[in-house]
Amino acid sequence: AAAPPSSSSSSSSSFTCAAVHPDGLILGTGCAQGQLRIWDVRTRENPHCLEEAPGAGAALSCLAFSENGYLGASGSSDGTVQLWDLRKLASTKTANVG
Repeated sequence: AAAPPSSSSSSSSSFTCAAVHPDGLILGTGCAQGQLRIWDVRTRENPHCLEEAPGAGAALSCLAFSENGYLGASGSSDGTVQLWDLRKLASTKTANVG
């Protein structure tokens, strides 16, 4: 697997997890600051940086996409799980399971 593309918007972030979207054209990366970035693997530029829900912000430790590709889920080191609507590029639900 190739490393996430370099970008000035990601140069200060440490990537902590990654997942490939079911269509193979999108890469999701999580970072130590708790942000989820969505990359277009064809262009490798200007990732969409999804803001975490209020109260979140711990390092992302895991990331997955739903089979249909509409949703993403991320888990943080503090026990927070977030569900993301990828069509709206927004967090839809947050739960603390830690």
